Amino acid sequence: MSAVDVALLIVGSSLVIAVLAQAVHFDLAFGLRYSASARDEERSNVLSRRLGRVVRNQMEGVAMFVPLAILAQDRIDGGGFAAACLAYAISRPVHGVFHAAGNGWVRSVTWIVGITLLIFLYGSVLFRSSSLA
Repeated sequence: MSAVDVALLIVGSSLVIAVLAQAVHFDLAFGLRYSASARDEERSNVLSRRLGRVVRNQMEGVAMFVPLAILAQDRIDGGGFAAACLAYAISRPVHGVFHAAGNGWVRSVTWIVGITLLIFLYGSVLFRSSSLA
């Protein structure tokens, strides 16, 4: 399994874990009866809203990263690209944990790291930088 494959696995797994954490918290906080209902009446608390944002952020990250990684996997060889993919993949669950915990400053830093890595990865695909080899 390549480093990019591992990064894809981490990114996908972090989304699954975020969805499960949100669902478990929601069931514990509001009960299975409400979870199984049509949810016409909105219920939330601070943690459920944070976990909802974590899930949305993870989905946005997946939508940006997965096509890039799949496209680039056959086109770019080099340790730099693979390392950037892994760093991005690690930044996603770290961002989610700090976001759910309400640590805004660290959450913002992890978001900046992630978006910077995405920009680097997209740039390396677009310009096929030889410095990545």
